[in-house]
Amino acid sequence: MNKIPSLAVPIMSDLFIKHSTRYLEQLKASGAEFVWLAPHREFNPENLKKEYDILPQCIKILENAGFGVGVWIQAFGFGEPIAERNLPFTENIKKLRI
Repeated sequence: MNKIPSLAVPIMSDLFIKHSTRYLEQLKASGAEFVWLAPHREFNPENLKKEYDILPQCIKILENAGFGVGVWIQAFGFGEPIAERNLPFTENIKKLRI
């Protein structure tokens, strides 16, 4: 059975990759055991690809430093009618109504 970490810290993945040495120092000093990498919520496919392309490198750095790692993906749910705008990248979004 996996141990639940006593301290898990969310970090924006683009900031981590730019300042990984400093973040690692602070994470170790804080006693963190787990890091949630959080890519920006991005609706432009090209920008989204850039966000996701850095994740493997971030994960490798953190795992090599002894941290557990997860990726925190933001979902829809902030009241934005993005699927209503008929943008090409929203054509496969399923609208849910309760």
